[in-house]
Amino acid sequence: MYRKLDFCAFISFLQMSLMSSVSFSEEDYLAKFEGEDADLAGKKQLLVLLTTDKGLCGSVNSTISRMMDPYMAKQRAKGYDVSLFVLGEKGRSQIVRNIPESTTATVVDVFDKEPIFPLAASIAENICNQDYDVATVVYNRFVNAASFTTEFRHFPNLAGAGGIPDSIKGYEIAPDDVQSDNTMVNLSEFAVGGALFYQMLETQACEISQRVTAMENASKNAGEMVDRFTLRYNRARQARITTELTEIISGAESIADEED
Repeated sequence: MYRKLDFCAFISFLQMSLMSSVSFSEEDYLAKFEGEDADLAGKKQLLVLLTTDKGLCGSVNSTISRMMDPYMAKQRAKGYDVSLFVLGEKGRSQIVRNIPESTTATVVDVFDKEPIFPLAASIAENICNQDYDVATVVYNRFVNAASFTTEFRHFPNLAGAGGIPDSIKGYEIAPDDVQSDNTMVNLSEFAVGGALFYQMLETQACEISQRVTAMENASKNAGEMVDRFTLRYNRARQARITTELTEIISGAESIADEED
């Protein structure tokens, strides 16, 4: 039984079908992707890292930076050929400079303005043009003003897959040439672009909230420092005045004693 699905609904479904959210310690998707007896030698994993272009936003960037070294070492130990696709100046300065040989591309000035879908679509097209078996997007998801979580989302490479993925085989799709590489690449670009747009918004939300928190803490610390130095100044001023009054009184008493 096949079900017809309009194009917009199909794209939304495709995004959900291709995406799998896992934490840093869980790899259910990769286990399914690898297979029980799969030969992982030469399998290519593209890590797409979403960082910010500016600092002063707490641990938004350092959290991803600290995760990458152990995660990449773990994946390479399994046999993966791991490479990086980095968004954001902070990612380039903190991560890429240490492992430039593993970086395929960097995109900066992504978050200097509010993210828009055409930008996400353009970046998604560039991502889909890379050579990979699975693309893993690493980004921070906004929880509340005080916290965020780092998530991994995986996208298989549909180009050259040779057919419709198992997750959407139960759907009738028009045009009928969906099995062609071009059609699957277009669907993949739409899926990655839509998900990437959402992830860019989440990243910017984390950046803004953490920057507000950092600035509030900095203002509070600065205010406390001003109060502390004001108190020290007033104490020093009072001690100086007391000393001068003591000297004046002592001098006046000395003069009075001499006259007596």
